[in-house]
Order: sequence, then structure tokens, then C-alpha cells
Amino acid sequence: ATESCEDRVALTWNNLRKTLLVHQASEGLFDNDTALCSPGREMFRLEILEDIARDKVRTLHFVDEIEVYLAFQTMLAEKLQLSTAVKEMRFYGVSGVTANDLRTAEAMVRSREENEF
Repeated sequence: ATESCEDRVALTWNNLRKTLLVHQASEGLFDNDTALCSPGREMFRLEILEDIARDKVRTLHFVDEIEVYLAFQTMLAEKLQLSTAVKEMRFYGVSGVTANDLRTAEAMVRSREENEF
């Protein structure tokens, strides 16, 4: 993972933290805990962002898909309260993700959350 770039490591870290959260929930760590709604909401948001990133990757050429996935997670971490996402990335500028993409993604996540969560 370190051969490609620092952002590959950052995305792997995000995925490990997400996996840990899912494991903790499946082991009953959050049983009878009303706070479980928050991690569940975060997993829902991350799943939608992964779908959005996957769609974005299909429209780009010569872009490392790692940068696209990480860009959505990192740049929307604060607005979407993504505790599992790293707070910065090294190569956002080459991700191909625009400010408009981020606004659209945030709106899509919020809309789907309101209707599906």
C-alpha cells in the first residue's frame, strides 16, 4: 500500500476504521446504546460517498481512483461528521473532484439519508 502514495495509505486507514466500527457493532459493543445511531448514520453516508466516487471514477481518465474516493471522504468529513475519515489528503488537486462535485455529493447524501435512513 505504501508503494503507490500517501493517499492510498490514508484511504486504507479510513477503511480499517470503518471495518473496526462495523465489527464492534456486530460484537454487541453498541447493544442497548442509543449512540449506535451515529455510527450507523456514518456508515450509511460513507456507502453513498463510495457510490458517488465510483461513478465519478468512470468519468475520468488517467486519475488514480484512490484520489477520488479519498477526496469525497476527506473534503466532506467535517460537513458529514465522518469520524472514520482522515482530515487531510496530499493529492486532492489531482483527484478530478471539483467543488461542485462536493456540493452535489453532500446534497445527495443528505437527501438519501432523509429518505432512506
